[in-house]
Amino acid sequence: MLHSTLKMVGIPALMLVAFLASTAGVVYASNDAVPGDRLYIVDRATEQIQLRLTTNPERATDLGLDMAQERLQEARELFQRG
Repeated sequence: MLHSTLKMVGIPALMLVAFLASTAGVVYASNDAVPGDRLYIVDRATEQIQLRLTTNPERATDLGLDMAQERLQEARELFQRG
């Protein structure tokens, strides 16, 4: 009885952990994406979620400035690529 209960709970829990780990991996991999890269949309979506979840106005301003600096860096990198 206990074994079957653990099995019923364990498999969905394992699937959830695998899903979260793979999602975290995609988000991490998208961090260096630039416009035109496949993961760029994930990078931008992650930033927007982070910004919307920030309740501290000062921190939100800092995040906005960080994102603007990142856009400038992406533009420089794209310019260098031609």
